[in-house]
Amino acid sequence: MADYNKILENIKSSIISNDYHALSDSLDQAYNTCPRSGKYKSAICFGYQHLAKQSGLDDPEEAVVAFDRARQMYSNDRELMSDEADYFSSYINTYNKELNSSDLDLFNKTIELIISCTPKSAQLKAHKAFDSVLDNIHEKHSNLNIKSDGSPIIAQELLKHIMHDLLDNSEYDILSDTLFVCEKCDNPYVNRVNDITTGGMLQFACEKGDKYCPLCGNSGENYVSSRSFAKIIDCAYETVKKWVQSGKLKSYKFGGMRRIPVSEVERIKHSEIPSFEELS
Repeated sequence: MADYNKILENIKSSIISNDYHALSDSLDQAYNTCPRSGKYKSAICFGYQHLAKQSGLDDPEEAVVAFDRARQMYSNDRELMSDEADYFSSYINTYNKELNSSDLDLFNKTIELIISCTPKSAQLKAHKAFDSVLDNIHEKHSNLNIKSDGSPIIAQELLKHIMHDLLDNSEYDILSDTLFVCEKCDNPYVNRVNDITTGGMLQFACEKGDKYCPLCGNSGENYVSSRSFAKIIDCAYETVKKWVQSGKLKSYKFGGMRRIPVSEVERIKHSEIPSFEELS
């Protein structure tokens, strides 16, 4: 049996030491294992609020999950709803030029799902909290010069984890890395999009498919997150982040999300960058 009090101590010590990687891990453990009594809910909520604000727009994947899980702890709390809504608006405003109409549709449907998952007694609060971001999405939609029918690439990568939490259905596994970039035309795309709700309201990648560019048919290279890259090479996440920041690992940003080409794994194996010990 998990030592729940120890998990809470780990959350506290991670905040004090500003170790956000350890904080993320401790919060995930608490979210998945701790009882939903007041003591644990308040600690999880506070921890995720802290992580969300520290992550900000520099690490949107971490932030969007943290804001949503904090809200889940007290699903009728208007302030927590507003915090999440404000973050969505900030993200959409910041990366507006990278989002297509399908991305905006997916943000819209995700927010509708969040509202529908709140208790009936709190749905009026939820509508009021999220109305501003829904209005923002509709405004951005109307201002798009080109209506793209492509996959919701950026939104899908960003939102897939909170979709999984909201749907809570093990039938739909999350692929931690679904992004490909065409080697010929630099077009980003996901490896497969599957409809996971009745009526086709919500989509995200949940199955491995063919990795061919929908624009030119050329093959693409898989791009992985820093966290997944660390797991692949059995290295500390913080070390990988340092390599990325120093430029010793190639990386690219898509909608604010940092991705590393899988080919960098082979580059490490062939000693084209300094050893782990030299870089750590």
